[in-house]
Amino acid sequence: MTQFPRVRDVLNKLKTLGQLDHDVVLLVRDRAIMNVLGVPGAREIHGDAIRLIRKREFETDEATIPFYKVTVIWWKGERLWERPQAFKLTKWETVP
Repeated sequence: MTQFPRVRDVLNKLKTLGQLDHDVVLLVRDRAIMNVLGVPGAREIHGDAIRLIRKREFETDEATIPFYKVTVIWWKGERLWERPQAFKLTKWETVP
């Protein structure tokens, strides 16, 4: 049993309730998008773009995205899930 709910669990719950729609927004780390400092950024994916939820990733029309890249899940502006701080650090960030 994990200490925190997993991304897959949250997405499956929303899908079961019929609420995996445009109101759900996932913030996903994306190396292809660079911010002004040249550090990889993030992009938003809406719930209605998710076509298939697998064991370790989910599929959209554009790509297959592993769950470890998801940092936050919002539903109607409310934060449902956020990656624990210990797992947010990247090689470009430093510990405060």
